[in-house]
Amino acid sequence: MRRKKRRRRMKRMKMRKRDDESEKEKKDEDEKEVEEEKEEEDEKEERKEKEKDDDDDEEEEEEKEKEIEEE
Repeated sequence: MRRKKRRRRMKRMKMRKRDDESEKEKKDEDEKEVEEEKEEEDEKEERKEKEKDDDDDEEEEEEKEKEIEEE
């Protein structure tokens, strides 16, 4: 009887441990996924800013050319 109880208890403990590990793995995967999404968004923002800066630079050059032509 004692052996039976002990075996059951050990089995439950193993199951809990396995469940805890799987939950932890899932949590880690979720965190990693969220981090990757954030990085992608940051990259998109950087691209947009760079494009905007490039556009602004082009506009400034065009304005300078116009001023030079007017003179």
